[in-house]
Amino acid sequence: MKIIFLGTGSGKTSRERFHTSLYFETPGFNLLIDAGDGAAKALMNSSLDFNSINGILFTHYHADHFTGIGALITQMKISGRKSELTLFTHKNLVEPLINLLYYVYMFPETLGFNLKIIGYRLAEKVNVADDFSFVARQNSHIYPKGDIEFYPESMFVSSSVLITVADQSIVYTSDVGGSDDLYLFDNIKPDIFITEAAHIEPGDLYRAFKDIKPGKMFVTHIEDEKLGELIEWYESLDESIREKIIICRDGLTENLG
Repeated sequence: MKIIFLGTGSGKTSRERFHTSLYFETPGFNLLIDAGDGAAKALMNSSLDFNSINGILFTHYHADHFTGIGALITQMKISGRKSELTLFTHKNLVEPLINLLYYVYMFPETLGFNLKIIGYRLAEKVNVADDFSFVARQNSHIYPKGDIEFYPESMFVSSSVLITVADQSIVYTSDVGGSDDLYLFDNIKPDIFITEAAHIEPGDLYRAFKDIKPGKMFVTHIEDEKLGELIEWYESLDESIREKIIICRDGLTENLG
């Protein structure tokens, strides 16, 4: 099993990093988590075939995590994909996903492959494949802001996920609203803890590492302007801790055996 960090940037477009996306390569199923702007190019940059993806899981619909899906499916169609593709999204967001694909003219009848959409519920175990599942929990990253009361509350969904592959457990916080969101799976001591750096402080990362005690922590969703501060914090840590905390770069691959 491998985790490939296709993009490690934040919501702010970077010359150095693609927007955040993760690729889980397993013997039975390859899962992409999030497909922000530029996802198709990020896959090419890591020498991955568009059609190697069996499924895509969305944590939320901010543009840097979601809006590359139209272009990615377009590339799958152009390249002659034949195998089924499964999209996993929160049940409240199934219709917006379908509408986006319609408005970029990606109609199921013309794709050339079967497109399956599964709407998941929070706290529900979803089986992706044999020995491969996830559970999503709501975090506080997205909430109604400003004078937008006329939009339904049901559309404001942002998930962190616990992924289980065979005997490996991986927490991916995705974007969070604050440090409390790092503890949504505090009953788990994960093998891998993947979190973001754009919306929290280095001290929050350190406390989470000490409290949660993961096998390794991977820090992604990095703003160019904050990289220097992040590296300075990392270099201040004891060597024994630095061995278990990784500041991600695009294309980084972690082999989990």
